[in-house]
This record gives sequence, C-alpha cells and structure tokens, in this order.
Amino acid sequence: MSQFTLTDPGFLGAARDRWRFRRHFAAAEKHPLAREEAAWVASIRENGFAQIPDFIDPGTLRCLQGELQETLERLEFEMPCLAQARIDPVRHADLLASQMYATTGELTRQGLTFDRPEVRSYDQAVDDFRPSTLTLYMLLQSAAYRQVWLDERLLRCVCAYLGMAPYLVEAYVRRNFPAPYRSMNHFWHRDLNGRYLLKAFFFLTDCSIESGPHEFICGTHRQFDVLNGKRYYDDEEVDRLFPPGSRRRLISEVKAGTLIIEDTRGVHRARMPDVGFRDLGYAVFMPMPVGDVQPLYTVDRASFDGMTPLQRKFVPRTCVVEGR
Repeated sequence: MSQFTLTDPGFLGAARDRWRFRRHFAAAEKHPLAREEAAWVASIRENGFAQIPDFIDPGTLRCLQGELQETLERLEFEMPCLAQARIDPVRHADLLASQMYATTGELTRQGLTFDRPEVRSYDQAVDDFRPSTLTLYMLLQSAAYRQVWLDERLLRCVCAYLGMAPYLVEAYVRRNFPAPYRSMNHFWHRDLNGRYLLKAFFFLTDCSIESGPHEFICGTHRQFDVLNGKRYYDDEEVDRLFPPGSRRRLISEVKAGTLIIEDTRGVHRARMPDVGFRDLGYAVFMPMPVGDVQPLYTVDRASFDGMTPLQRKFVPRTCVVEGR
C-alpha cells in the first residue's frame, strides 16, 4: 500500500486515535448547534463541504481587505518566496515534473526564490519576480482576523463534525496571481494528514472562473476506491471519472465573504487565476499532541486571555507569544 493511500482506520485504528487524541476528545463537550449550523455539518457529512455565503459581514470584510492590503504594502508577507520569473523550463524540468513539490530551502538553493533585501515595494516584487502566491499571517496583528478565524459558529461545526475539539494548527491568507507554472496545491490531490482533518476557506475577494476557483469532488471524502494512492493526480485522470460539468464537481464561483468548510481528504485543487488576483484565507483544524504543534501562526497573550473558553481550546499554547 502506498504512503499516499487513504483507508478507513477500522475499529483498532479508531481506538488508537481515541487514546492518542484523548485530550481533544475530552474537550469536545456538547456545544448546541443553531439550525443553520446543523445544516452545515450535515452537508459536510454528505457532500464533504458546506458553502456558506455572507459568513463574513460586509463591515468586517472591508476591514479584513484593508488590513491585508496594508500588510502587503508593508512587505510583511512570507519570504523567501518562490519567484516564477526565475524558473527555466529546461534547467528546472525535474522540479516542474514533480509539481514543484519542494521545501522553501530547496527552492532557494536552486535560486528560485526572492527575499527581503531584493524587494523595494509590493508592486516591484510582483512585477519583477512574478510570484504565484504571497502568504501572510494576520492573526497576531489583527483582532478582526482572530475573530473571523475563531468564529464560534465555525468552531461548533468543527467540534460536531470531528467529534472533538481539535487545534487550529494553521491560519494564513494567500494572494494568488496568474503564473506560467502550477505548483503543489494547484494539482488535484487529497490531504493526507489523517482521519481528523477539516479546513475552512475564507473568500476575501469575489471568485470566478477567471480568478481561480477552488474545486472539490463531492463525496470523495468517504470514497477511497478512486483517485487514491498518489500524491497528485493529472487533470485527465480526474476528468475521466468526473468530467467537467459533472454535478459532483464543486467550483467555488462565490462572492467575497463566503466561507467553505471542507473535509479535504476528498479530492480537490486550487485553480490558478487567469487575471487579477484571488485573496483566500485558510484555517486548518486537526488534533495533535501539544508538544508536536509547531507555531504556524501566533497570537499575543492578552488576546488569548480575552478569548472565550471555546476559542481558547482551539489555540495551542505553543502559538501564544508574550507581546507583539
């Protein structure tokens, strides 16, 4: 069996999980769901996703958009960053053939990234280096981002679907641009992090076919007899089983403010924009032994102490920092 094969854990696997993640199961006290929240959970169970328009109210959305642009202009996005302008299709043919599956360190050693000393402005970085993605971590600096990422409506749904209170292990925003080469999550794949995994996607800009929608094959979160056993799948493999236009292909042509909650063990991909850019926020929920949680975002101590008891359950202590 391939390391990329998803399977049902069976009775013994489920028992091991309950012991390994006993702290998360113990924290999953019953949180009553509103009627609409129960409908979201039912949709995730049946289809693998729930699509929720207007989850972010217009005033908060404007705040998120403004803070994101200000942070980009201050050049506080993650660097080193892949520079698609530095990719040579001949010299880097092996990398392209592997869907650019590589660490930032490996890309840097190949001369394919740019870093802070080379950047004079946001526009110059985009024009000179042609990044496909700029990644930002907003929770430390922004009360608005913390409140949306830890919205209790979302957290209650996560608890109800997973049967536990997992951690929010990743929290970030990506601005995606048109680019000549796809990489990693732009190819069809399943997330292989384990049985207890749920992601939330916050759309901070309107999303159309041209601006790069998220795609998901409905029902594949519990269908492991197809498209299973590989890290990535070619478009032709997916199209053969689920042709374009199939009712099982969710294409997220949505308005800004929409939330999609998804069991990403199902087959999915992020399409690359053809024009403009797309701003998409990510929240990744999964259980982990607390010592294993590497901080992929941070919140300050005062903000953590001011959270509700339910919100605090989701934030690993390794993500809490003193001051800003």
